[in-house]
Amino acid sequence: MHSQPYLENEFVILLGIILKVLKRAAVSPVIATIVLVAIAVVGSTITAVFAQDAINKWQIGGYPVVELVTLTGFDARDAADIEAHNAPISKPSLIATFHNDGVKGIKEVITVYLKNDGTKKVVLDEVRLAGSVYSFSNPPFTVPFGSYAIIKQNLPSTVVLAPSPVIEPGQEVTLIFSLDSSIKMGRDLQFKLTTDNGFIVTYTVRTGEQKLI
Repeated sequence: MHSQPYLENEFVILLGIILKVLKRAAVSPVIATIVLVAIAVVGSTITAVFAQDAINKWQIGGYPVVELVTLTGFDARDAADIEAHNAPISKPSLIATFHNDGVKGIKEVITVYLKNDGTKKVVLDEVRLAGSVYSFSNPPFTVPFGSYAIIKQNLPSTVVLAPSPVIEPGQEVTLIFSLDSSIKMGRDLQFKLTTDNGFIVTYTVRTGEQKLI
């Protein structure tokens, strides 16, 4: 079976020949109009057939993939009981650096809650907070400053961190940021997430506040 570009090229050549014949021959305007309408119908049929074939292939293969990541909340309080998406973080070492001084200082943490509402896993490519790019980390204890970790499960007895920056379909997780600079309370911080497929999530996180969306 020939490809669509090949058939379209052959159709254009055939159309040119027919037009030349009609121009040279003594053909009535009515007949010429009928022939041109027939040619147009054939051309549109070819395009429709190949378009339907392409759609069928996309449906079978699951393409195009649509990503849908939703920000469901955050916790940027100046507090020791910083929360994950479901409860206060049960692993104290993840939030060990805390000073009740009205400032989110270096190595203090802010959490952002995300949910993958799509049908495919999502790979986080770039994560920004307050203009800084934070690198992914899977630490045994405290998250290194200037980095973030992903809490997959926050159970009363343990916290399970993601080994890679991936969110599975239907999964809700917590991004825990270890700040790389001191930030006063009441400041607006721009959160921006970009996946490896180019999907972008943005939101304004305000220090001193906790919010569920």
